Amino acid sequence: MSIRPADKKNIDNFGKGVARFTREDPTFRIWYDEDNKETIASGMGELHLDIYAQVGKYIRAIAFKRVWG
Repeated sequence: MSIRPADKKNIDNFGKGVARFTREDPTFRIWYDEDNKETIASGMGELHLDIYAQVGKYIRAIAFKRVWG
């Protein structure tokens, strides 16, 4: 799943939140795809990624925008 910050002004919070998620859960992985210019998140399935999106939104005040396609 490709993700990005919902607002351009929250790029720092987005980076800090994603770094914390990867420290807390080794199955949640993030990398940047140079070919497509996208940040890719992977985990143990769609539900796992949805949970992290909700945690980021409500607990960490980070809004992820999911990009499909």
